[in-house]
Amino acid sequence: MKAPTKQWLRAWANWILPPRVEEVIATGMGRFLMKGSARNRELKDRHADETRVFIVGTGPSLSSHDIKVLRGERTIVANSFYMHPDNSHVNPDYCCIGDYRFMRDLPNNVQWFRELEGALPDTTFFVHSDGRQLFQKYGLLKDHEVYFRNRGAAATVASRVDLDLTRPFTVGLSTVSAMSIQLAIYFGFKEIYLVGCDANWLEDPWKGAGHFYDTSEFFPEFDGGIGSEELETEITHVLRDLESHRLLRERADSMGVRIMNATGTGWLRMYPPVVFESLFPPGD
Repeated sequence: MKAPTKQWLRAWANWILPPRVEEVIATGMGRFLMKGSARNRELKDRHADETRVFIVGTGPSLSSHDIKVLRGERTIVANSFYMHPDNSHVNPDYCCIGDYRFMRDLPNNVQWFRELEGALPDTTFFVHSDGRQLFQKYGLLKDHEVYFRNRGAAATVASRVDLDLTRPFTVGLSTVSAMSIQLAIYFGFKEIYLVGCDANWLEDPWKGAGHFYDTSEFFPEFDGGIGSEELETEITHVLRDLESHRLLRERADSMGVRIMNATGTGWLRMYPPVVFESLFPPGD
């Protein structure tokens, strides 16, 4: 189903259907349209015998931490983490890419995935399901283990947060940190630590959120700010992203899973803070 058609159906549903009915129908459609999701069951409790995992974002705060200590830890990184000078030392276990824009059939996207292949040779990928066609067409990540996810209807209460990765996500539809948290919970981890997850999307919307790197040769448009006409849309997206994180925290609390924020700054204040360096006592 093409994007304009999806947008038209969503607008029609929002106008004519009561919210709860629209949510049920959208969830059912999402589950129907998600191909190959049963394979994600292989990931269920894959690391249930391990205690903690680190979710590593690409926010500017990452430059303030010595992440070489993450070598030997379970790690889930995001997007262009491979550009970090300590990438090969950390040797990430997993990489999440949730933005559908990276899955479009464009030369810069193809070149970016080629870079990822070489920089993350031992990493398993968990990506937006729109990537299937792109990967098959260009033979991308053919030597890697790759799993896909799709989006369903957005949950508005914690009890409706669906953490079964064989079904579409109901929270974190546009933020890779929330996507990574759901993967970590599905793996069976009981302690999840965030680092480099600044979530500072609107700190300076005209300048842009920024990353630990100055600019990306493949996506320079993501390194700058937004236009004034885009501000309302951006605020709406950020509101949903923050809501997703709050719902994830509430859902995790009910399951006995601790999510701690070791970023040291940023907007994800719904997670209890912890000092990153304190997690690696001298001599351990």
